[in-house]
Amino acid sequence: MAQPQAKNQQNSPSGQNQQQYHSPSLKGLTARVITGGAIIVMGVFEILWAIVLLAVPLDIYYAYCTADYIGWGIWGGVFAIVTGSFGIASRRQRSMVIVYMILAIIASVIAGGGLISSAVAADCVYRRLPKNDIYYTSSYFEYVNLMHQLNTHVAFYILLAATFAIQSLAAIIGASFTCVAVCPESNNQPQQVMAKEAGKKLN
Repeated sequence: MAQPQAKNQQNSPSGQNQQQYHSPSLKGLTARVITGGAIIVMGVFEILWAIVLLAVPLDIYYAYCTADYIGWGIWGGVFAIVTGSFGIASRRQRSMVIVYMILAIIASVIAGGGLISSAVAADCVYRRLPKNDIYYTSSYFEYVNLMHQLNTHVAFYILLAATFAIQSLAAIIGASFTCVAVCPESNNQPQQVMAKEAGKKLN
């Protein structure tokens, strides 16, 4: 008696919808999981680089070169972690795939903005590195300390820009692999299952 009940459950609309939206063979799974993991890793690095930039003080003369006060790396990194988590979660549920597609597109735009701002800030600080310790500081110790701060900011701006670039690339690739799981023409198995069930009913 248990087997007919299971068969009837599969023939019901709810059973068909469950097969359709929890299909174990949604295409692009590996690419979405890999890109989602990469986005999470990049988000963690972005938060770390942003914290270092905020922790290392910078002379007020160079304040207009930076955008640390808006915390772009921190909230951009948090958004990247959330986006990557949906990418890993989009294994069998199409709703998760759709959410990942939307978040990945937004994450790529955020990463593009972070890449541009970090690159501009690194170039701005680098072009204004002091050439000697007499004009900018009153002692050699202050000169060495200032050079250490500026070089640290330039290095971590470059790291942040590279991290944003990798995140943007991973988000674009991840978003491109969502269509193969969402578009009806690329996932024929659920439709074939529903066609077979409809044929059984007619017979």
